[in-house]
Amino acid sequence: MLPAYLILVRAGAATGQARAAAVLAWLAAHALIAWTLRTQPALSWRTAPAFPAWAAAVITGITLTLTPASQLIGLQPLPLHWLPAIAALTAAAVAAAHAATRLPLLARRL
Repeated sequence: MLPAYLILVRAGAATGQARAAAVLAWLAAHALIAWTLRTQPALSWRTAPAFPAWAAAVITGITLTLTPASQLIGLQPLPLHWLPAIAALTAAAVAAAHAATRLPLLARRL
């Protein structure tokens, strides 16, 4: 996610770390947005057919951004003190996607 990259660069993080933050935020946000926008809202996370793939994507993102494995894809390991900022940006993206899906429902009621 571009905001994660820009915020970390502005805060003094190395370019490779900012890229790692963007990758992690992008993977986590997309997995959570997919869960939020699923077609069967009553479906439990335990029975969701795509949930294992989403979980694997987030775990892979965490592994590739927080460990020395990040160097395999040209990133630098991300320090743990940046995780709250990434979590906040991810939550904001999920909230925006959730709100955007509710706007057409509100417009129909008006």
